[in-house]
Amino acid sequence: MIEINNIQKLLASLPVKSSVFIHPALKIVDELKAIHNRKTFIPFEILGVDYFIEELKSTVDIDEQTPYSIYMRDGNIIHESQTYLFEWQWQYLVNGADIVNSDEYYVVSGIGNKKKYISAHTREKLIRIKRKEAEKNQNFDGLRVYLEEHSMPVNILSDGTWVSR
Repeated sequence: MIEINNIQKLLASLPVKSSVFIHPALKIVDELKAIHNRKTFIPFEILGVDYFIEELKSTVDIDEQTPYSIYMRDGNIIHESQTYLFEWQWQYLVNGADIVNSDEYYVVSGIGNKKKYISAHTREKLIRIKRKEAEKNQNFDGLRVYLEEHSMPVNILSDGTWVSR
């Protein structure tokens, strides 16, 4: 039996909000766009199950998981649910470990040794924001210094685990 990893488990059991029948002669993505006011849906697959998810939503908050509408195919029935994902989790599910690694992620240890994973782009954006805030008020310099000194580069393996680069 093939094992499902911790990231894939996020979508392994979800409460269903609604279901819709889509005839097999129709393209699922086109029908979802029509039903949901032309949102873009990205298809991906986990161990033989077809999923469709909204486009990636960008955020600068490293503590914030973003809500996503997600759809699972069960024959000709599409089930709708909602889940919350970090940017890197969305990237991993849709594009795989190689794409996550190409974004050059960093691990930042938070309070209680809780680890947060942020892309190099988000890290640099936060550093720039905090540098500007620190120019106005010295009390705002803590996060910038912390990010510069306490974030380490990491890669994600295909099984969803993080390792140091």
